[in-house]
Amino acid sequence: MKMPQGKYFVTLYMLLLIHKITGQNLTVEPNPIDPGITETLVVNCSLILSNTSELVEINSIFLYHLYKDFKDLASINANDNIVHGKESNGLFSGNINSKGFSYLSMKFVLPLAESSGTYKCEVHGKDKSNSSRVLKVSTKVDSIPMTIESAYQQIREQRQLIRNLTEKNNLLQVENKELQENVINLTHFKDNVEQVNKKSLKLLFYESDLFIQSYFPKPKSRRYYLSKQTLSVRSLEAQQTCYQYGGYLAEIDNLKEVEFVKSFTKDRGYKAVYISGTDEEKKGEWRNSRTGEIMEDIYWHQGEPTLQHGHHCIVYWSENGYNIGDLQCIRIGSVDERYGFVCEMEVD
Repeated sequence: MKMPQGKYFVTLYMLLLIHKITGQNLTVEPNPIDPGITETLVVNCSLILSNTSELVEINSIFLYHLYKDFKDLASINANDNIVHGKESNGLFSGNINSKGFSYLSMKFVLPLAESSGTYKCEVHGKDKSNSSRVLKVSTKVDSIPMTIESAYQQIREQRQLIRNLTEKNNLLQVENKELQENVINLTHFKDNVEQVNKKSLKLLFYESDLFIQSYFPKPKSRRYYLSKQTLSVRSLEAQQTCYQYGGYLAEIDNLKEVEFVKSFTKDRGYKAVYISGTDEEKKGEWRNSRTGEIMEDIYWHQGEPTLQHGHHCIVYWSENGYNIGDLQCIRIGSVDERYGFVCEMEVD
C-alpha cells in the first residue's frame, strides 16, 4: 500500500521532531557491512542533555544487539562512569556528562555477518518530576550476502596481500643486511680512526704515567698529554684539540694532581703550559673551560692570580717555578719561548 505524499511528509516531520525532542542519536558506520572486507564496525549512541526536554538527569546508557539472539553488549552508569563491555570481540568507550554530551560506543574489528541485525540504545534517567524515564532508539545494520564471486574476490585480495607482505619482508631483509654491513663498516672506520688518533697522539703529545685518584668512591685513572712542537697557544683551540682526541684541558682538582702535572711538564722547556680555567666571562670569577662551572679550589701560587689586563686563563708558569698562575688566553711564542697545553684523558 502506497502512503499518500501528504501523510509521508507528516510522518517524516514527526520523526524529526521526536529526534529533536529526545536529543538522542544512534549511528552505525559503515552500513551495510561486507563480511571479510569491512575493517571495522562502529556503533555509537549519544545524547546531548541540553537538547532534550524529556530528561534532566542521565543515570546510565545501555547498548543491545539482536541478530538471532538478544545480546546485552555494554553499559555505563553515572556512579563510576566506567564502561562495562560484555562482548569479547568489541572495543568499548563511553562517558556520562550530567551537563552536556554523553555517549556509549562500540567498535568491532573485521565484523562478520553475525554483526548485522538490530542495535538498540537505551538511556535511563529522570525527568523534571524526578520520575524514572527511559529513552530508546534502534537501527538496523545490513550485511552484504556472500557470493561465490565475492568469496573468490576475497581470496584473490588475501593472496595479493600475502604477496605484498612477502615483498615488503624481502625488502626489509635486504635493508637489514645493508644496515648490518653499514654497522660493520662504521665499526671498522671507527677502529681505523682510533688507530690513527693513537698514532698521531704519540707524535703530537708527550704521554704521562698513569695517575690514580684513589680518594673517589671508585678510583679514577687519568693520563695527561702535553703538546709537542708548539710555539703559540690559543686556549679555545687547545680545548678543541683535546676534544678531538677524547679528552679535555687538564682539570686540577687537588694538591696531589697539582704536583703530578707540574712534575710532568716542568722539564720540557716551556715558558707556560695551559690547563682548564678562565675568567673571560667575569673578571675574577674562574670557571671550568669545559663545563662552565665555578672553580672552587685553584691552588694559586703566592701572589697569583695577578688579574693583570688580559690575563684570563690558567697556566703552569715557568717564572714562578712552574706553579699555577694567570696569563693571556692567546700567547705567541718563539723558538726560545715556547707555550704548550695539557690534555687530561680518562683511562678505563
